[in-house]
Amino acid sequence: MKPTTILLIGILLMMFCASATAGNYSRVMATGTITTIPTDAYNTILESMGGNTTPATVEESRTNLTMLLSGLLTVYTDPMGTVALVIIFSVPFVLMWLMQSDMVPAAIAGIITGAFMLAFLPSEYSMLASIFVVLAILAIVYSLLKERM
Repeated sequence: MKPTTILLIGILLMMFCASATAGNYSRVMATGTITTIPTDAYNTILESMGGNTTPATVEESRTNLTMLLSGLLTVYTDPMGTVALVIIFSVPFVLMWLMQSDMVPAAIAGIITGAFMLAFLPSEYSMLASIFVVLAILAIVYSLLKERM
């Protein structure tokens, strides 16, 4: 055996022996309580699918997609605010631009993203949605002009 291997084995044996004879080191216990996780999003998602009740009619058995979507987005918007919606809506735009190496597919995704942002986000984000749409149109025009030159 090499001397380094023997040294490592010796160090490991000393560590195991030292920890076995050192005694019981107890940690200081926490004095505060942990706040529980809110279950509003879970309850909204569960209620959108009918809850714990058996539906009596066909209309009651259908999933409320608006309530389901709001419950799913609540998980992100509660801690981060409406910035989470901006991130969620802009990710496809950025990913298509990176994957295609061309601005036309990303610009089409940007137009769709901007339209969704105009429809779903609060009014303070309407400027960002308009910028997405304008940049997408400029990207399409630029790529068309670049191909002609």
